[in-house]
Amino acid sequence: MLQFFINPWALFGLLGVSLAVIAHLISRRRFDVIQWGAMQFLNPARKTRRKLKLEELLLMLLRMALIALVTLAISRPWLPSGLFSGYRSMGSRSVVLILDGSNSMSRGDGLNTLHQNARRRALEFLQTLGPGDAVALIDARDQPRSLVESPLQDRTVLQDAIRLIPDPQGSVNVEAAVELGIAILGKTSSSSREIILLTDRQRAGWQPDQDDSWNRLEDLMTFPSVRPRLWVVDVANRLAPLNANVAVGQLQLTRELTVPDFPVRITASVLNNGRTAIEVPVSLLLDSQPLAGQAQQVQISAGSQTEIQFDVMIKSPGTHILTVEAEVSNDPIEVDNRSHAAIHVSPALPILIVDGSDALIASDRESFFAEVALGSVGTVSPWVAATVRNAADVTAVDIQNAAMIVLADVASLPTGIPEQLAHYCSEGGGLLIAVGPQTTTESFDRLFSQTGLLPQVQLNRQREAPQDEARQVTVAQTSLQSGWLDRFRSDTGRSFLKARYQKWWLAIVGATNTTRFFTETDAGIANSGVSDGATDSTQLIDSLLPDKTAGSDADFVIDDVSPDAQPAALSARVLAELSPGDPLLIEASHGRGTILVLTSGLSRRWNNLPTVSDFVPFLHEAIFHVAASRTHRNLNFGTPIIVPFPADIQQPDGSLPAAGFWCPGGRFQIAKQLETSGEGTPKRPKVAEGKPPGPAGLTQLDGEADDNKKNSGNQRSAAYKSGVLTDTTVPGIYDLLAQAPEDDKPPTEQQRLDRFVVNYDHREDEIAELTADDRNRLQMNDRVRFTESLEDLVERMYAEESRTELWNLLILLFPCLLLAELFMTRRLIQKGYSGADGAI
Repeated sequence: MLQFFINPWALFGLLGVSLAVIAHLISRRRFDVIQWGAMQFLNPARKTRRKLKLEELLLMLLRMALIALVTLAISRPWLPSGLFSGYRSMGSRSVVLILDGSNSMSRGDGLNTLHQNARRRALEFLQTLGPGDAVALIDARDQPRSLVESPLQDRTVLQDAIRLIPDPQGSVNVEAAVELGIAILGKTSSSSREIILLTDRQRAGWQPDQDDSWNRLEDLMTFPSVRPRLWVVDVANRLAPLNANVAVGQLQLTRELTVPDFPVRITASVLNNGRTAIEVPVSLLLDSQPLAGQAQQVQISAGSQTEIQFDVMIKSPGTHILTVEAEVSNDPIEVDNRSHAAIHVSPALPILIVDGSDALIASDRESFFAEVALGSVGTVSPWVAATVRNAADVTAVDIQNAAMIVLADVASLPTGIPEQLAHYCSEGGGLLIAVGPQTTTESFDRLFSQTGLLPQVQLNRQREAPQDEARQVTVAQTSLQSGWLDRFRSDTGRSFLKARYQKWWLAIVGATNTTRFFTETDAGIANSGVSDGATDSTQLIDSLLPDKTAGSDADFVIDDVSPDAQPAALSARVLAELSPGDPLLIEASHGRGTILVLTSGLSRRWNNLPTVSDFVPFLHEAIFHVAASRTHRNLNFGTPIIVPFPADIQQPDGSLPAAGFWCPGGRFQIAKQLETSGEGTPKRPKVAEGKPPGPAGLTQLDGEADDNKKNSGNQRSAAYKSGVLTDTTVPGIYDLLAQAPEDDKPPTEQQRLDRFVVNYDHREDEIAELTADDRNRLQMNDRVRFTESLEDLVERMYAEESRTELWNLLILLFPCLLLAELFMTRRLIQKGYSGADGAI
């Protein structure tokens, strides 16, 4: 019953009806009666007394009705029928229009795309609304975007917003869009609330088999005082079902930060949704221009996908857009035939190598082989410009001038530097931590755990490989994670996989020691000589490892850790393991930065990795991987773009009034200034005069100079600010500009400061329409109503299923009852009625 009241809580006002009853009972209280001789002639007749009581009761009922009418009018009752309204509701109506902006809406019917038809029907629907009806607008994609968040009655504003919706791109999440519509309608007070989704028949965005999600959505629809109705208008009802489509998946780069002439591998999947096998020409484009020799003919079976790879070296510095495009004629959905990725090419990348050893001979330094590997060869310019510092001599200026930092077996740092490193990583800086013989559990905890830099990784103890040559410890190939390690994972002949490790630190990831055992797929099992009968994990480990010697800290052991130990963080993962199952390479995040931990060092003391041919490419891959974390240029939908702005585009007060992003769909959005400093945050040093602002756009923010005299002279503030763009719900290419281009024209190459690519969920690449069973499941409990045309929608919405409010009728009755109450009160007074039984 309460569902027929818009403000059901107002019904508590009906308790006020008791006030009239209380007033009536008080007026009937007894008084002292004085009998006197002529009283018998004044007492009214029995019939008159009965009449007075009836009039008194009627007056009380009128007063009760007045209070009840006011209460009911405030609670706003309504009827679920059109008996009183014909084809228009007597109350106001709030509508949320949702337009599907996914790839499939780019399909055409010969004249217009489905998305254009959806916009046209939305404009036509506005003409059917009454003057008191209000409309909100949602652009539904991977993440819905409110174009008109609060329902408006201004048709001009709504029409302009509909026309400015960007072209379809990406996928769609119907459930999230409907939830947003319910939230908008929950803030309104209209008696009729409608959600209208203009879409096609593609199944991917619906996920009708997710019963739990749809049951939760149904519960949300019952939360508002008036349950909204969800209408689905199929704008593709006159088109034949899709039976073929070719789509290019999201591009994967081995790195998104590189240097000139450094090879980069691009991997993409090409999907054939058709019923027959086809041969698809696929080409690689750089900044929309085809690259010579970068084209392939790909044979794809029906209903399957094929992975392709391109290797490219880019010469010119700056941010470039790589595009993989499938050239298919007469493809019904062309927008998914290409996929983009951004890559930044920087001059020699400046890095800082911090050496923790105290060796006097250069070849004995822990960083010696890293310095040699990163140095220039002949007259060729180095890809990495390395600066080496002893751990005791590191300053804050050194940290800020580096694109990434390598800590080679560092056990101690000057006061304040560990906090500077934590702050450096929180803003996107990268660290490569190579632990070795100088490192201790206490020093690792003091430098990285206690500072909050790496609380999710702990060092337990040192381990040593057995002396048996047949049981040598190498990298387990199957443990290598995909990504920048792909080049070492895909080829069993790589020397990286053959490097031998004599010692390493046992690292516990997530503050929990999850001891790993050998399995049949682990590298080294074939050479272990384990009998087929040793299937138990304990037997395997015992047969492969030597017995523990009392007092030795270097033997293989199975360490027991208290079950009460809980993970400190969940942002760390193991990228590579040694053949016994211990972590070799660990990746963790701190703020926006990336941290790599190598558990066996960069020198020859514990392994022969520096002497194998893969040491140089491995070190470069690791450096470029962590250095790219400061400014991510390839993001998922909804992820904010955070980027430092150079000082020359700022105002004198440091603000960024004009800088922003040119977004897909031809719209310019001002960037918001990102506040990065706070209480307790270490201030950044000024940059020495003549130093570049930073590599690859990795700019520094202003701050105070270091107190060290050798670094405090001749310095100036770099005065860099960071900006952020939070609205990245539309996938595509985003260009960073110093100011909006004139006449809203697309920016030129000279106007671009940087470029970014926002990716989308490629699940809609697999075309499939809603089946009859899907529709029946969605229509359960009247939660979704499908309609084939706008005319059918209008007829059903306004006719047999319109809602009529009754508050206006109740308000009309109120003055009538008020006049009746005044008439009855005046009548009783004129008759001289003043108390019960005529007492005086």
